[in-house]
Amino acid sequence: MAVLAWDATIAFNAALARFQAAVLPIPELSLRTVLEAARPALLDGFCYVIRQDLDSVEVCLRHVGGAEEISSADSAALASPAILLAGLLGIPVDPDAQPSEPNQHAEEPVQVQIEPIAICASEPDLIGPDSPADRPGDHDSLQPLTDEQVAGAVSMVKAMDAAQRKSFTIAFRHAFSIPANVLRITAEFKQQQHLDFIDRFTLEAAGGVSP
Repeated sequence: MAVLAWDATIAFNAALARFQAAVLPIPELSLRTVLEAARPALLDGFCYVIRQDLDSVEVCLRHVGGAEEISSADSAALASPAILLAGLLGIPVDPDAQPSEPNQHAEEPVQVQIEPIAICASEPDLIGPDSPADRPGDHDSLQPLTDEQVAGAVSMVKAMDAAQRKSFTIAFRHAFSIPANVLRITAEFKQQQHLDFIDRFTLEAAGGVSP
């Protein structure tokens, strides 16, 4: 067990170092801006969990390898989820950046039930008979995911709260025409377009705007 924990820590630190070597300073300390900057990390096996109430706020940064780090504050007025997540990821902040309101995150996760569907519905050429989907590898979005990417996608979905997961499942089934008899939606995370969908959903759930 000690060896596995050590390996997980090494994987965590290596992935974090890769992210920190490329991330640029952000102009403000809002959760939306932090998540936009954190996108490469979320695609490289990281996920986050935010627990917040009137008296405290806690952010857990977890890697697909199993290692995690937690940052917390006794009062939500002292540190917002954005500040804690930026600190865990080592995202640099412009000196003049100001934190967002601490409760900005509270009602945002369930506001994205329609937008992700609209995004994927605008790409009918990628699915269906005689489309590039019938020719594996012809389009970047149809490239198969690696085992690590699949694990990262599953971690991102597991990090959603119950309302988000329900909205995500409905949106994903609709976007990719997943049959009702498929019970494990995570078994359908197979292509780059699926990972892109999860990435967009996660970003928009936090109030961000997908490219």
